[in-house]
Amino acid sequence: MNKTELIADIAAKGLRVIATQQQSDPVKEAAGVNSYITNVLEQNGDRVTARNIGWYVMDEGLPEEVAWYRDQPNPKNEARDAIEAHLDGIADIIRYRLETVNEEEQYAFATVWKDNGDTTATESRVFIWKDEAQPIKVR
Repeated sequence: MNKTELIADIAAKGLRVIATQQQSDPVKEAAGVNSYITNVLEQNGDRVTARNIGWYVMDEGLPEEVAWYRDQPNPKNEARDAIEAHLDGIADIIRYRLETVNEEEQYAFATVWKDNGDTTATESRVFIWKDEAQPIKVR
């Protein structure tokens, strides 16, 4: 879905679009993602409710432009989502932080904390492929 299709999707839900404005989000902008908010009116019987719908656009103005609602995952983050799901599924990892994610090559470096079975945890840096069964310890 691109920006035009997303705005059409909002209107197709029976919402009246009042205004759309770009928001400043330095973290998202650094990743090439623009943040928007659309003000809409929703008719519920005799009541009219105003609300805001947040959404993002990546590669805006390019043929590969992608837009998605704020409460959905970035559709271009396949590797990140797969790696996070995999790390979430490893029982003895109690916490992790992705340091670097390469979407093209589909790998990541992460810091993980593994439960030692008592009240302590071991911190290590790992390299993980999107489809790999176990993270590879690098330090």
